[in-house]
Amino acid sequence: MYPTTAKVVLSFFLLFLFRASSSLAQNAFTNDGAAVYLQGSANIYVHGNFENKSTGQFTNSGAVHITGNLVHNASSNLNATASGLFRLNGTATQLISGSNQPNFYNLSIDKTAGECQLQTSISLSNQLTLTNGNIFLNNRQINLLTTGELSGETNSKRIYDNPTNTGTITITQLLNAPAATNPGNLGAIITSAQNLGSTTITRGHHEQFIVSANSVSRYYDILPASNSSLNATLRFNYFDSELNGQAEGNLVQWHSPDNGIIWSKRGGTINTSSDYADLGGIDSFHRVSLISNSITPLPLNLLSFIAVKNNSGTVNLAWTTTQEINSSHFEIERSLNGRNWIKIGTKAAVGQQGAAETYSFTDLFPGSEANYYRLRIVDLDSRFDYSPVRLIQFGKEMPVRIYPTVAGGNSIYFIEGVQPGNTAISVYTNEGRLVHSSYLNSNSFRLPITTAGIYHIRVANNTNPLAISSQKIVIY
Repeated sequence: MYPTTAKVVLSFFLLFLFRASSSLAQNAFTNDGAAVYLQGSANIYVHGNFENKSTGQFTNSGAVHITGNLVHNASSNLNATASGLFRLNGTATQLISGSNQPNFYNLSIDKTAGECQLQTSISLSNQLTLTNGNIFLNNRQINLLTTGELSGETNSKRIYDNPTNTGTITITQLLNAPAATNPGNLGAIITSAQNLGSTTITRGHHEQFIVSANSVSRYYDILPASNSSLNATLRFNYFDSELNGQAEGNLVQWHSPDNGIIWSKRGGTINTSSDYADLGGIDSFHRVSLISNSITPLPLNLLSFIAVKNNSGTVNLAWTTTQEINSSHFEIERSLNGRNWIKIGTKAAVGQQGAAETYSFTDLFPGSEANYYRLRIVDLDSRFDYSPVRLIQFGKEMPVRIYPTVAGGNSIYFIEGVQPGNTAISVYTNEGRLVHSSYLNSNSFRLPITTAGIYHIRVANNTNPLAISSQKIVIY
């Protein structure tokens, strides 16, 4: 490590350790408690690992070039808000890890070989630049806050995750009458004459199961504060490496109002040379992905599906359908974590067209804590679809407190009893409609909701899916 062209200011009342090493397995820069300030025109070149730990503070207004891993184990945040750059330029896979989430201003991936892999979630407020090399999300989240932007992403250097992983990249921006606006440069280009207000856009790479096949390895959750009568146009961009076995020329947009359980075909126009699918006339935004136009939704109409916990420790499930054209049977499935499912029963479909039919099933042996239920609805030709998921909770919930419980629209809330970086929140209306979801980077968060009413905030721990809680709030 050697500074150039400007000073590095250290607070020596704390311990500062510096070691040089030719081995990337060892730390070349270790801050074990100092307050370090890198001035604006300074450069530090770290030939090995960079670690900020203990009570160390690192304020970067210059540029830090790292060939090894970036590890942030300090009790305070990695302060990169002073317009500084962290550049990863090693020749092997480089990890961003640590017990405390790093917060960057500028981050550049500029590698001649290997990739950047996240082992902790990160936030970024200005430029995330892909010059060379991929970023592997590895089930983690990138939060671009309100001002961050992705730059330089192509099919050969991109942000990606395994098709079954839940890594995402998110931005929240004010979209009032957007005209071909691409928030954060994430690839969801929105046009509407209406004011959408504060809008959170999350891009994920988890393949979506739609009726009978998996979608491309990309989806968007688009959650505007105002989400009706939009008459909007969405251009859904993708890369060829995300096609996931789909025939590109047949791709159309499918939308899901319940986070990927029930899907409806919306259509659109595909441009295979520029890799996007356009769709206009969108009334409201939800989750959207791409799958073949040849996939046909099941004709069955599921009117309701409920789960009720009994005092005896069993769970009653009941559902009502109409239009059971070509229907075969229902398979009742249960999961203890919301991801791994087992079949616990089967009900034959009556198969009558037009008439409403009601079914019931009792789970005699539910799990001791969280129990997720869904229906696998199967047609006579073996096509199938899934119902929405219902949750029954036994045992203790997380001791979580959210306040204030009564507040105005677009307010800031505080949460106690959770660990930021491992916690997700989902906000539902009193009727059960999802209106917002995000990951927590601190013990305070803003809800971009301006419509008055009663809402329910569901809190989930990413490292322990059984640990959940919910709280009611009132927005006036």
